[in-house]
Amino acid sequence: MITNETHIALAKAVQELRAASGPAWDMFLQALTLHLDEVTENCIHALPDRLAETQGRAREIRDLFKALVASPQLAAQMAEKERRDAHTRR
Repeated sequence: MITNETHIALAKAVQELRAASGPAWDMFLQALTLHLDEVTENCIHALPDRLAETQGRAREIRDLFKALVASPQLAAQMAEKERRDAHTRR
């Protein structure tokens, strides 16, 4: 499970990467999607003695993928909060 602190760090990293190179971010997300598909297939075809390990890997990659996909929205929310806080401090 990804912690809130990690979600925030990922959101900041994704924001920087997207700003530096939107196409690079898109390529990374496509590659991660392929990996998620591979891990899912491995889980489906796992032998019983490897199923728990394979399911754990599938959960980890799924959680990471969800966090990365949600990162742009979280970064926008954090930026809006910072703007409101800065305006309130004036």
